[in-house]
Amino acid sequence: MVIEYRGRLQEIRRDLDAHRDAIDQRYTEVLGYERARKVYEASERLLTPESFLGDIDELRQATGSDFPHDTANKLGAGVHADFVIDEHGYIKGNPTVHTAPFFYISEAGFEASSYRHTNRPLASYVHEYNHFIFYLLQEPPLYLMDFFAVDGITPGKTFHLDIFMKEMEGRNLSPSDVANIMKRYAVFGMMKDSHERATEILDRQILGSIGIDIPLEWRGKNRIYMIMRSPLGNIVFPMGGDPFASSTDEEVVENMIGWVESLDFRSSDPYFTNLLGSLKGVRIRRHAVNHLEELEKRLERRNKRGN
Repeated sequence: MVIEYRGRLQEIRRDLDAHRDAIDQRYTEVLGYERARKVYEASERLLTPESFLGDIDELRQATGSDFPHDTANKLGAGVHADFVIDEHGYIKGNPTVHTAPFFYISEAGFEASSYRHTNRPLASYVHEYNHFIFYLLQEPPLYLMDFFAVDGITPGKTFHLDIFMKEMEGRNLSPSDVANIMKRYAVFGMMKDSHERATEILDRQILGSIGIDIPLEWRGKNRIYMIMRSPLGNIVFPMGGDPFASSTDEEVVENMIGWVESLDFRSSDPYFTNLLGSLKGVRIRRHAVNHLEELEKRLERRNKRGN
């Protein structure tokens, strides 16, 4: 079995049980046998009932963030790393990341998701599971670039453009610092947009096998950008259109799996370039959620004994 669900929503369980064979076969066709087997083995090891959060209070408690009630279903990951990233984007310390995936999947999360029009919560879960597949197959997972890049962009970890710009106005930064942080935000935005679009393409490939149509109105459309003026010149932000207009669906999935070598996220800001280079050398250790919690407790006890 390529896809697994150990959460509490019975509607997803019933729909998945009825269509598991078709979905598994399609995953094997799209990913290839070896990758599909890797996903199966990893899901057996990493996904436990504790990996599935079924209400918003559980998500808030697990992450320490005040998510609103209308938060859409999502994949998240716990991360433990004994290193820091310096002001130049270089890793200082032990280059090992321990990480554990988890899902927030609920009826309220489905109603807030972009796939609520399907009337089948399974569609929303497949979308998050496809994020999980990229998390498994990418080395390093693009999610970790998301996680570590934010500290070089904004301490508030806020990515809404209007709020971001207001925060920038309130920080005492030199013109060159402002320009570089805006560049980081732009590249980060392209990364997140490309990741989401590639996941939607994989959704269409998989869900079409069980009669769920995922219309991708943006596919094949010209890229749309917003140009913003920084102290040292214009910064281009992606706002819509197709980041993969010249690629087939199959090429998009393949390139997203091998994103480090296949996708061009270059930036004239050295911080981002250095961070990407540093993360290429990081050792990734993936765990089940409860195992990561146990590991963190052991490391905390060891660190206390060493002090």
